[in-house]
Amino acid sequence: MTAFTSKFSENQYLSATLNRFPLMGQILAETMPKLTLAAASHAGFSAVLTELTAVEAAWSAGETALSFAEATLPAMTLGFNDKMASLTRQPDINTASPLESWALVIRSVVAFSGPVYRHLLPQGRRTLRMGTRTQQLEAGHAFALRLAEQTAHPALVALAATVSAFYNQAQALRNAQIAAKVALDNARTDQERRRIAAAEVLYRMVGVGMSIYYKTPKLVDTLITLHLLRRRPTKRRRVVEP
Repeated sequence: MTAFTSKFSENQYLSATLNRFPLMGQILAETMPKLTLAAASHAGFSAVLTELTAVEAAWSAGETALSFAEATLPAMTLGFNDKMASLTRQPDINTASPLESWALVIRSVVAFSGPVYRHLLPQGRRTLRMGTRTQQLEAGHAFALRLAEQTAHPALVALAATVSAFYNQAQALRNAQIAAKVALDNARTDQERRRIAAAEVLYRMVGVGMSIYYKTPKLVDTLITLHLLRRRPTKRRRVVEP
């Protein structure tokens, strides 16, 4: 036997707003005054109005947190990427990049391509530019340690402090970027939980309306934002992530 389902068995608020946070915000914004007006004329709506007021306030706070997280991650990513790019950036025509300056210091102390130089920079300057950002950070920290071991060459030990400071700053920016990504993921997860909670209360509101307006069912439509529930999905905002 074929199983049939009715339109009443689906929570359209839940399905319509899936992956569409802005739509849920619009629905709540338009539904609140409708339900407030209905509650003013019929006490039967009071309880669900209280529930919807609570979920709408939580939703609004969640939107603020999500917007902040979405703006923070690209900023942190840009800061970290710019720091790493600055390793090879020449400030002006007369000034060498940090990486070039470091290589020049090493070459002024030990023979170019000699054993010490090769130990410090096995692949030359490419040693600090190969691989992923994480691998580049690891290579930079290791490079600083190798420099610090060159106690027979005070200039290289001094350079180790400069290199270490650069990569410590880069690591701090990387950590901030990762923390921003975690915060964004958490904000999205929390808002999804709020979306479900809001959809459940909205669905309950329709049920209360059907119970109260059973003799005049068309009045149920005065509670529902039909034009929003029937709206086609729009593309979501893209957020730059690591």
